Amino acid sequence: MPELKGTEPDKWYLVVVCPKCLKDIAFAEVPSPQVEPNHRALGVRLTCPGCRGVTSFAPAEITRRQGI
Repeated sequence: MPELKGTEPDKWYLVVVCPKCLKDIAFAEVPSPQVEPNHRALGVRLTCPGCRGVTSFAPAEITRRQGI
């Protein structure tokens, strides 16, 4: 898995993949799966810091990943 830029080790984040440049975008810190196993994210509209593309993401496109 690619490194999540701007994240801290051992913290968990909501992440989407920009459909234009395929960069991972970590946009919110969340509890770990051990603390909150059934965390559900709502849809979100974001601007990619890489290509500046603006995209709306459905909940199914949002994952929870640990920072590196």
